[in-house]
Amino acid sequence: MKKRFIPLFICAAGLAIPASAQIVLNTNKKMDAQATHALTEARQATRSLDGKTTVATEVKDYIINCTDSEGVAQTITAAGYTATVISSNTITASVPVDYLGVLSEMPQVTYISSSVQHQPFMAGTRAEIKADKVHNGTDLETPYTGKGVIVGVIDQSFEFKHGSFLDADGNSRVKAVWNRKNAGSKPTTIIPTGGDGYNSSHATHVTTIAAGSKIDGFNVYGIAPEADLIMIPSSFKSAEVLEVTKYISDFAAEAGQPYVINMSFGSMVGPHDGTTPYCSSMNDYCKAGGILVAAMGNDGDKKLHTSYEFTEDAQTINLYVKNAKPDGTPYNSYYVDMWNTAADGQQHFSVRPFVYNTANKQKDYKTDDFWKKCGSTVGEIAQYNMKEHYTFSINASVMNGGDSKLIFGIEVTGYKGSSFHAWCNDGGGEFYKPIGSPSAATGDNKYCVGEGAATIPLAIAVGSYNGNNGTFVSLVDSRTYSMSSGSKGAISNFSNIGPYLGDAVKPMIVAPGSVISAGYNSYAADFSKSNVALTAKQKVGLKEYYYGVMSGTSMATPVVTGTIALWLEANPELSPKDIENIFKETARKDGATGFTPTNEKRGYGKIDAYEGLKKAIQYTEVGVNDVFNSETPITLLKQADEWRILFGSNESYADLAVYTTSGRQVLSQHIKDIRRGDEATVSLSGLAPGVYVIKINTTANSTTRKVVVK
Repeated sequence: MKKRFIPLFICAAGLAIPASAQIVLNTNKKMDAQATHALTEARQATRSLDGKTTVATEVKDYIINCTDSEGVAQTITAAGYTATVISSNTITASVPVDYLGVLSEMPQVTYISSSVQHQPFMAGTRAEIKADKVHNGTDLETPYTGKGVIVGVIDQSFEFKHGSFLDADGNSRVKAVWNRKNAGSKPTTIIPTGGDGYNSSHATHVTTIAAGSKIDGFNVYGIAPEADLIMIPSSFKSAEVLEVTKYISDFAAEAGQPYVINMSFGSMVGPHDGTTPYCSSMNDYCKAGGILVAAMGNDGDKKLHTSYEFTEDAQTINLYVKNAKPDGTPYNSYYVDMWNTAADGQQHFSVRPFVYNTANKQKDYKTDDFWKKCGSTVGEIAQYNMKEHYTFSINASVMNGGDSKLIFGIEVTGYKGSSFHAWCNDGGGEFYKPIGSPSAATGDNKYCVGEGAATIPLAIAVGSYNGNNGTFVSLVDSRTYSMSSGSKGAISNFSNIGPYLGDAVKPMIVAPGSVISAGYNSYAADFSKSNVALTAKQKVGLKEYYYGVMSGTSMATPVVTGTIALWLEANPELSPKDIENIFKETARKDGATGFTPTNEKRGYGKIDAYEGLKKAIQYTEVGVNDVFNSETPITLLKQADEWRILFGSNESYADLAVYTTSGRQVLSQHIKDIRRGDEATVSLSGLAPGVYVIKINTTANSTTRKVVVK
């Protein structure tokens, strides 16, 4: 069937739509709709001052694509503003809105996109993912602890010198801090005392999970407890995230180390296909020895998504947005982002907002002036992916005047075969169908891969499953509390699900994210020693450090970040594709999450740090601490009736023997031509209960350990 497109200058056939109510698409091919709208508003916001007209301006952040990054950046800085070169064709800049007109006229500038504001996504974990089988624990010995790998964390609410970030000598493992909360700040290798000025303990908790230090006699520590740390307190604006990611990458390159960056933040604003200029630029930092790990988001129990495919010409569908949160409190704003599925540069829809009265079931389309007072309603053909795109940012109280019966709606008219996806941003409403309302698209929780981090094409998108039963014992009153997110082993009910609209599996992997105990920031203004979520405290010298529980994909993500740091220690050249292949080959599947190769809730399955390490070793020729005839060639995994011996180096031979404490040999095994990743098993099942000694001799190393047979 021949495609039919809705012209920009008329309404859909047979419909009398007032021109003042219909959204006209932005035709500026050098700026996105938000930047164009901001420039138009700034030029119109004039005032008289001593007979002169002054344009009202506001400094905002932008991502600028250009053919000469250095030249455009120099022009911006010469004008007195700030610019950062991200790559040969991308810069970020903080400029007054009215300066966009100057930039758009520069022939070197190809596109200007607005910086999007993202938001943070809010002890048995190591054993659950088998990380205890990878680094030094009670029942094993191993060289893999993340040593030599940089873990970068972009987040909010760090306690910079928390006990979890100190080494055995009390020195900080943090190599650099860049506190972007402070305007004009620069990176520093002098680690500050105290906190970063944010509340909630989010960053401290996340960083402890990924790479918290192992303190003698204390069981709360991270997956990669000897990794180097870079802490970035961030506002989560997309332009800023680009800048700090470049900094971490450059720092790692200068140090000659691999890096993995944790991003437990995001939003629902964007096409969810990885095509934005921001996602494309961030994707450049996903490479061999450089891995980005991102949270899926915590809105799996909300209906933030809707979609519709038109089955008839000139068909109309309505989108309705709830006026109250699940707890009954009203939304302060409505934020809806709508994208055509076709990338053909054509307009397929006629779109207009309305106010819906849930009492009398009437739609009121209002005027352009009314909607301008409420916020912004803009449309465009996005030049970077050629998709038709509409954004609605509405102040709820201005729109309804305090009348809870009035809710926000969008009427979409399209032709047969055309389709769209739309998302409410978290905190900006939720799709639903009012009783007795006209035809409505159904809200659901699908296609909610978090924009700004998880949607980066090569980033590892992480969902959450329940690694425990949801209970914890409070430090405050010794009572047992429950924060259940569903049954043990199941996908957490808050975890966002896919699929992704780009070409990747998202989520790619799931990790424990429900009721995880990790570090708290005692310098945060909202920290309280009476918080029942606290689970432990540890005194180091004269300072007490606190730990407590949190839940979210924010907590699952650093589990994966820390695990990848272990793998990068074994093989510092692992690429995002290598990581995906490791997940594909080693992720655990079970009845709680299904046995299909992938699905929209858990990707390839549940992460397995130990099995993944074996694959990482097999992929390498030389690792950070892994050379032929290494002094630390083996990882020993002690189980009830056997020892599993994982070789991290090529060895010409290995002699394995088990002795009684009196020196009598009871078992022996000789292995020749060992390759990295090979595993040998020493069975203890035929031995009488007692204490034995296991000895492993290789070309250049001899390892001896005691083992108890019960």
